[in-house]
Amino acid sequence: MAKLSWQEILGLIQELRKRGFEVVGPSSEGGVVKLVPLEDETKLETDYVRTLNSPKDFLLPDKERLFRYKSTATITSYGLKIRFPTVEGPCPITIVPEYSPPRGKLAFFGIHPCMVNSIRYLDKVMLSDPADPYYKARREGLFIAVLECA
Repeated sequence: MAKLSWQEILGLIQELRKRGFEVVGPSSEGGVVKLVPLEDETKLETDYVRTLNSPKDFLLPDKERLFRYKSTATITSYGLKIRFPTVEGPCPITIVPEYSPPRGKLAFFGIHPCMVNSIRYLDKVMLSDPADPYYKARREGLFIAVLECA
């Protein structure tokens, strides 16, 4: 385990950015500490107990568009043409995959060891057979720098 000075920490964050990582870390705004993409590394919060959110929000987002569909069925109701899928006859729905892989590599900086442990539990579920390909894509390029609890 290596201990870094504040200047070395800031330098490491800058180096991660140069290498294409989106750096996420704890930052305080209005007295609330959240994990956020760090636009300014000097906003990194190192004196905190808990964050409002967790690394899971970045590894397994609540919403993610995987596909969209087009319907060829139309109905006129109340003077409006409404397009909707039907279940009668041949399926009038065309499914169009629309998944876009993660933007790039992700780095968690300044998270606590308990958060890393939660990622390990997510790995057990999401990477076991059959592995979730979307989670796996995010997890493969992950860099983690832990802030030891005092």
